Amino acid sequence: MKKKDDSIIEWLLTEQEIDRDETYPEFNLWKPIYLQTVKSWNDPIDRAIAGGFVADRVAYAFTAGYQASLQHLFPSLPCHTIAALCVSEEGGGHPRKIRTSLDPIKENKNPSPVWEMNGRKQFITNAGEAGRLMIAASKGISPDGRNRIQMIDIKRDVPGITVIPMKELPFVTEISHGILLLEKVPVKEENLLPGDGYLDYIKPFRTIEDIHVSAAIIGYLFRVADQYGWPHEIQAECLLLLTGFRALSAENPKNPAVHIVLGSILNQTARLINIIEPYWTDVEAGTRNAWIRDQKLMGIAKEAREKRLAAAWSCFAKKDR
Repeated sequence: MKKKDDSIIEWLLTEQEIDRDETYPEFNLWKPIYLQTVKSWNDPIDRAIAGGFVADRVAYAFTAGYQASLQHLFPSLPCHTIAALCVSEEGGGHPRKIRTSLDPIKENKNPSPVWEMNGRKQFITNAGEAGRLMIAASKGISPDGRNRIQMIDIKRDVPGITVIPMKELPFVTEISHGILLLEKVPVKEENLLPGDGYLDYIKPFRTIEDIHVSAAIIGYLFRVADQYGWPHEIQAECLLLLTGFRALSAENPKNPAVHIVLGSILNQTARLINIIEPYWTDVEAGTRNAWIRDQKLMGIAKEAREKRLAAAWSCFAKKDR
């Protein structure tokens, strides 16, 4: 249990109350442990790390990091709520591809609701568990030809919202994904989030997600390293990486310099994963096999990260050397 004034690093080193031998084959079995743990931490990055530490597999560590990244992006989200970001459609997640519409209700005599949302989203992470949905919708095309994206914070049980489960992925199988159908969903003014839906939410989310999910997975690896008595040098390396991710989480994710530093920390994370490979042979078979299956998660969106990193370096290119 967290003590008053504990830092997350100190807590990792001293936490004795979790049962490291307990397993949670279903998300709903792990969820109470996760929620009980993260409520003690105010900062989403610390919730990501603590959630990863109490996870018994990568899938749940990813969930802890994903939820923390949403709480960072949308500060109004409470830590006891499971949420989902709903952006991607049939053509992908680029603003030009978003066809889900948000239109004024004509001849509306009641001041609430005043909007109606229609569309279809796909590949929604935590679709089966989410009680809050953060949905990207189009308000139409601006005079300069841009698709005007509005972010909407709405509860899943609002009429007109249907979630259809998708087939599980070949890895992190405990994480649910789904398709979201939106048919004449009533939207109130209070559901509309301020700012530009793309520039203020969708674009920075990938950086925020990389930071928080990676921190959660390192939190999980520290748990395994501690449980199986891996060398102190490996545990210290985990703590060093966590310190880096915590520092980056406090920076502006739109700053190109953040992408440069993040690229370096992610490279160090990849090196650590290579270093610890021999140590998995002594880990309980179920845990070891799950890690072998799920570490593929770390390579998702690698190409997009490399493009962001190259673009970041170009911002600081010296013209006259």
